[in-house]
Amino acid sequence: MTRPQKYFNTLIRQSEKARQTLVAWHDGIGTYRQAHVQVVLPLEYELLAARTGNGCSRWTNCWASRADGPN
Repeated sequence: MTRPQKYFNTLIRQSEKARQTLVAWHDGIGTYRQAHVQVVLPLEYELLAARTGNGCSRWTNCWASRADGPN
């Protein structure tokens, strides 16, 4: 095999590896979103409730209990 052919084959292997990595990232997006909703959002709500001092457990409930909440 010639040197350019070997180089081309190396590039093809690298491209395939990058494609597989991208597919793995894409497949993991749903898992990440689910974990974010189940773990991070509840913690954010607790933090908001602690900062506002009104005992709210959800963003919408916190705004609903405030006079200056969104319309």
